[in-house]
Amino acid sequence: MSVRKRKRRIIRTFDFGRILAFVTAVCIAVACAAALLGVKRGEKKVILESRALYGVVTGTYDSSAQAAAAADECAARGGAGYITEADGRYAVMACMYSVESDAVSVASRIDGATVCKVVLSGAELIKNTDSEKMCKAFEFFSFTVTDNLMRVAAELENREISESEVAVRIDGLKEEVLAAGESGDFAKTLADSVYGVLNAPADGKKPLLSHIRFALCSSVVLIKDTMTLCFTVPVKKLSNSAFKYLLNLEKYAIIIR
Repeated sequence: MSVRKRKRRIIRTFDFGRILAFVTAVCIAVACAAALLGVKRGEKKVILESRALYGVVTGTYDSSAQAAAAADECAARGGAGYITEADGRYAVMACMYSVESDAVSVASRIDGATVCKVVLSGAELIKNTDSEKMCKAFEFFSFTVTDNLMRVAAELENREISESEVAVRIDGLKEEVLAAGESGDFAKTLADSVYGVLNAPADGKKPLLSHIRFALCSSVVLIKDTMTLCFTVPVKKLSNSAFKYLLNLEKYAIIIR
């Protein structure tokens, strides 16, 4: 009679205490690494702050002819008479302010006037030499150019400066604009456009104040459109002409947020 040998089952036991300690150690290591990476990423960001400006709109119209007539009337009184178009409607802007309450105060003194908010885009970019140049240039246009034009308009309206002094201030600003255009391809087209606005001869039939306010409104719209294109439109969706305009966008603007 043969005897079958039974195979011995070996039951392996696990030290759950050690496993738990190991998993905990791994989690802590991963958390530390993530924290260090977060710090490094934070150090490598360059931030362009967004900005809100407030325009006083004297009226909106169904046709460009109506808007043009209203713009001429606005300009004759020292307003910008700047026309914008959206969804087939034409709006006439008289002036622009950095403080909403100032715009509201002016609008309250004009029958039918309203206040519109204009936002100049901000962004967070990967920090490198090019992105730092880009942020510095756009910061100059968003803040220095607009603030200077608003200040000149306010001082001229309050008769704190003469027309000859206005010319000197605008000439100085034009030089700064051209210098900002040397930051790279991304800034040159905008600088050339803003320079063209500032360099346009004043219409002798309209007050100088109207000319300055028109330059302000026009510059703000140019800056807004350029920054919106730079920071919100994916490169692959740009037209050929727009892509050429923003030739180095991928190098300059690696957007984090």
